[in-house]
Amino acid sequence: RGLSAAGRYMTIKLMLNDRPGELTTISRIISEHDANVTGVDHTRLGGALSMGDVSITIDMETKGIEHCQEVIAALEAEGYKPIVVY
Repeated sequence: RGLSAAGRYMTIKLMLNDRPGELTTISRIISEHDANVTGVDHTRLGGALSMGDVSITIDMETKGIEHCQEVIAALEAEGYKPIVVY
């Protein structure tokens, strides 16, 4: 709770093409911006998913709200569309 209240905890959701290397690329971007991944949920099931798509939810620790925004901007710069869940 303390991390969340301080803006140091973020959960994002991404819809991706289900192809080799996508999770590696996402992890690299997050790592390059010094955020710490604490959990990943990867699923191919769900009504909003098309065939060949995957939903990924990533939990991470950050340095604060500005750092969260930096990570989101970096993902968007690479063409991803992260949705902040928490």
